[in-house]
Amino acid sequence: MPALGTNTLGITSSFLTFLGRGIDTPFRRGVNDFASSEDVEHVKSIVGNVLGTRSQSDYTKGELPWRTDFGSLVHHLRHKNNNTLIVELARIHVVDALARWVPQVRFRDIDTTIADGPNGEPTVLHMLLRYDIVSVNRPGNRVLVPDVTQVVIV
Repeated sequence: MPALGTNTLGITSSFLTFLGRGIDTPFRRGVNDFASSEDVEHVKSIVGNVLGTRSQSDYTKGELPWRTDFGSLVHHLRHKNNNTLIVELARIHVVDALARWVPQVRFRDIDTTIADGPNGEPTVLHMLLRYDIVSVNRPGNRVLVPDVTQVVIV
């Protein structure tokens, strides 16, 4: 039986095949082709892709014509007055999108802060996501990478 390698997190490579490998978003050039990632960085790329893609709603069409329901409703929060209602809506939209489109992520928490935009008014919503990456997609799954954090800006 071949020896299993470990990555920088100390996780054996046999478990990391679950996390996958793919092209990063946003797209950028790599050495020979588009830049790609694997392991935890790939999952972060997927989360960013889901939250950054407009999903269809009663008021808008989805961004992807071939799969209009893919993505999240976070885009509805843009150009709104930032207040406690917007913060709670952000939490709801993030939780719903991750539960539906990123099954290898178990959502833990979201910290939101409202920052001043270029005109000095509170116009930028920063979301710091915390989640666990699981090793098996089924009820009672085992956590593989605990307490991953990621910043999303709306």
